[in-house]
Amino acid sequence: MLKFHIKSKYRSAIAPIIPVIGITLAFLIAGCEEAVEYLPPLPKIEVPSGKPQKPAVLAQTSATANIEAAVRQDINQVRLKYGLKPLQNNEKLAEVARRYSRQMAEKNFFSHTGSDGSTLSQRARSGGIIYWVVGENLFKSTNIPRPVPV
Repeated sequence: MLKFHIKSKYRSAIAPIIPVIGITLAFLIAGCEEAVEYLPPLPKIEVPSGKPQKPAVLAQTSATANIEAAVRQDINQVRLKYGLKPLQNNEKLAEVARRYSRQMAEKNFFSHTGSDGSTLSQRARSGGIIYWVVGENLFKSTNIPRPVPV
């Protein structure tokens, strides 16, 4: 048992609090252990091998590269209005998005779930992307005078 050396005039005031502190700590520690069981596992972290990475696939055409840059610029203008940092291009993520966009166009569907049942998380992981949170914005328009070829 833990003993405290407290001056006698404070001992009677502090004595009833000590068991409460002990019980509180016990509940906190027990609660932390249970909380860890409910938290999702952290993503695996890839340690760089020191080998040069293969270059990412570039945009299919200069037209799609221009569209990607224009969309990112428009999004960043809106973010700036709300005091948010601008988005930076992530070529690995852009490559995953391009592949999925092509899949939707070729298989004529429009959904966050792939024609093969894949989710955004699965597509991001298969592209070698490590993330805490990932989101996806889809846009489809039929009102474009000259659509970009797939």
